[in-house]
Amino acid sequence: PGIGFNPELAAEIRTQPGVDPEMVVPLTILVMFITVTVLALVFAFWNWLLWPIIVFFTGQVVIWTFGLFLVVINTVIFYWAIGLGDNGAIVAVEPVWLWTMLGGCLMTAWLFVLEGITGLDSPLKDRPNRGRRYWRVLGRLNLGGRNYFAENRRIAQSIDTMTRYGKDIIFDSIPVLGSIRRGFQRVIYWRRKPLVNESAAETVRYMLQDLGPTFVKLGQIVSSRSEDLPPEWRTQLARLQSQVEPFPYAEAERIITTQLGRPPAEIFATLDQKPLAAASTAQVHRAALPDGTAVVVKVQRPDIDVTVRADLNVVRDLTRLAQHRFAWARKSDIAGITREYADNILLELDYTNEAFNGRLLAQNMATFPNVHVPIVYTEFSCARVMVQEFVKGVKITNVAAINAAGLDRTGLAMVFMRAMVKQVLYDGFFHGDPHPGNVLVDTDTGKIIFLDLGMMGTLTSGKRLVLADLIWSLAERDNRELAKVVLGLTTSYSEVDEDRFIQDVERLMQRYTAFADMNMSLAAAMGAMFDALARAGLRLDTDLTLALKAMIQAEETVRTLDPQLPLIEALLAATKELFRTNFDVERVTSMLRVQALRAAKDVIRNIPAFEDAVQSWIKQFQRGRLTVYVETSQLEEQIRLVNTSVTTNARGLMLSLMLVGLLIGASIASNARSEYVPNLPEIAYFIFLGAAFITVTSVMRLVWRWMDRGEL
Repeated sequence: PGIGFNPELAAEIRTQPGVDPEMVVPLTILVMFITVTVLALVFAFWNWLLWPIIVFFTGQVVIWTFGLFLVVINTVIFYWAIGLGDNGAIVAVEPVWLWTMLGGCLMTAWLFVLEGITGLDSPLKDRPNRGRRYWRVLGRLNLGGRNYFAENRRIAQSIDTMTRYGKDIIFDSIPVLGSIRRGFQRVIYWRRKPLVNESAAETVRYMLQDLGPTFVKLGQIVSSRSEDLPPEWRTQLARLQSQVEPFPYAEAERIITTQLGRPPAEIFATLDQKPLAAASTAQVHRAALPDGTAVVVKVQRPDIDVTVRADLNVVRDLTRLAQHRFAWARKSDIAGITREYADNILLELDYTNEAFNGRLLAQNMATFPNVHVPIVYTEFSCARVMVQEFVKGVKITNVAAINAAGLDRTGLAMVFMRAMVKQVLYDGFFHGDPHPGNVLVDTDTGKIIFLDLGMMGTLTSGKRLVLADLIWSLAERDNRELAKVVLGLTTSYSEVDEDRFIQDVERLMQRYTAFADMNMSLAAAMGAMFDALARAGLRLDTDLTLALKAMIQAEETVRTLDPQLPLIEALLAATKELFRTNFDVERVTSMLRVQALRAAKDVIRNIPAFEDAVQSWIKQFQRGRLTVYVETSQLEEQIRLVNTSVTTNARGLMLSLMLVGLLIGASIASNARSEYVPNLPEIAYFIFLGAAFITVTSVMRLVWRWMDRGEL
């Protein structure tokens, strides 16, 4: 703004003695380039200083506008940094608000290019742990059950982190600019370890680790669907399952002392300072109890209860807004999926849940001599610290170590499959995240060990039977029956053409079931099924989705152990075998006796109500009248919707009148001068800019709503 090529000035310069006319235009362009670059550096300084502060107080507006408010923030910072106005560094060009906004966008884009080429803001491999003491202060600033300041801080951190890594991916993919960037990085960061020559997949892995536990867990979930990913992405995201940066021992000692009320030296005979392993939400230290029992101490990462809750609240707000504004989000129930994901992570943060889960799973797995669940020492455990039995082993997918130990991989695969089938189909209590990092094999004993029991799934008996029916239909390659079974397990978010859905499933599943000699993949078949569900506007119940995810993860493990094993047939055989061993005549009779007893109790409990109802009817009949009760819940719901609509329209009208008043008043005040209110035009300008932004956002929301309804 206010800077450009002046032809008259260039012509005058050409006439000056000693000036080469052919050098005037290049020199002018060079001066413009240097000027814009200097302005960008000034803008960068104020952006570095003010941007986090502004977002700290306006992060919720950034989320509400899906990031559009960042344009307003950059405009304000540009106005402040460059000093637009009569006494500023540059004389503003009318209209001020337009040129200020364009200047902020231009400086932001130019700064993005400069930092991308020079690598000034490169992500680092040895970046120190993001734990900060201020999170403990922010953790106490709850307002009405929500910690908006912590959420806003996480919004600022996440945007900054994603921008830094995004620049690395973008500019490294451009051959010439990538070479220049890498040259600058080697000079600027000669003592550090910037990301140089890393692939996009590896860069994304570092970014997820830098973003924190919430995003690491998301990457782990994505990595579990490995068939949908290229090989390099599978390899990199799989490293999130165990290769996570540890935090200092001093922090671990502080957390143990705070949570257990005593320092580690008074609780353990020994405690290794170097962690045995580090995961997304915790790290594990080897220790020994006073009696010499070998144990491991699982310590939660410092302050993640604040950061994770903030991340989850932000993601839930985003998905709720998306579901409110976009038809595709409502169709896929993205808010419901996010809510399930958030609930599972919050459960994992409380280790008392994991201690209970371990005891119950150990009891259910007692029928398998080759399956072990570590013992939890509850007297030394609490919400953020857990002490459990020390176990040793290798990842269940470490084929080389298993072969070196002389173990039967096919036998291990069958034991693991039977254990998962029993958990999902018979107990209805199953490991919700059985990726290879959470399942070990003791190479000395051949036992399979289940770890990290924070996320467990549950299924009712009815859903377990239907899930067994689904597996049976897959084994029988009956696509039509499979579609009908799945249809009975779904929730609809729009009108569904059931016949079309069944035909779609039959067409998609044919590639997996057409030939009997094909080794069907459960992950591929369920992936096709989920595609058909999405197109039809259907979604499986959340607990069934978790169960299928666990089975798909188990399939990946089984295929690694024995690629030739006919999985679906073996799965059905394991189901039948467990049915024979778990449902003998005595057990079935006992179950029927329990169900009959429950039914009898229900009848007995309702006898007084039946008696009162009969007496009431007899009295009414004797009086010559009979009262009829009409169910009005649906009518009440319609009335509530009408009231909500009227209230929303009234609020919209009120907001419109206020915006019109602000726009008119700010326009008048921008041309006024007052000795009592200094800088009145500048204040009016910002009021006008804010009112204009809210107006544009409201119009966009209205257009989106019309598009969703098909009215536009």
